[in-house]
Amino acid sequence: MKKIGLLICVLALAIGCKSGSGSAEKPPKPATASASNAAKLDTKAEKNLNGNWKIVKVDFPGSGYFKVNAFGVADPKCFEGSAWTFVQNNNTGTVTLNQSGCPAFTSAIKWQVSKEGQFGLKFISEGTKAKNQTQGYYSAFQNATENSFELVDVIDVAGQKKNVTYYFQRN
Repeated sequence: MKKIGLLICVLALAIGCKSGSGSAEKPPKPATASASNAAKLDTKAEKNLNGNWKIVKVDFPGSGYFKVNAFGVADPKCFEGSAWTFVQNNNTGTVTLNQSGCPAFTSAIKWQVSKEGQFGLKFISEGTKAKNQTQGYYSAFQNATENSFELVDVIDVAGQKKNVTYYFQRN
């Protein structure tokens, strides 16, 4: 009986959690660990991401007028030139921001791509196990090829939905 109750709680939590979207005033809503575990993974897309990538461009309307905190880390433009490593066999990797005038940032990550086209990302603090990191972010995973892909985050700017698009290119 306890197993059935636990299963119902997990399913209710997974159904109630949706992909996060950003806001001009605060970072994107975090995704919960249980929601990411419930997603069906797109293993083919994940396999294609294996390796080293960089963000070659970040685009969003009003970037000169509105302050946005991408992934709870820095301004989206600080992600231009950032180095990303994706390890497909265990869905881990690293992110390093290296833009001058931006905060220095390096973090281990845990990531996934769902069959619904959602890219899940968790930044893992040093000394923390990925399973214990309960907050993360979802973005739309689009236009994937062997050497490029895009992550699109939807933010709210003065009541209007705007896209922040991160353009990735394989190193």
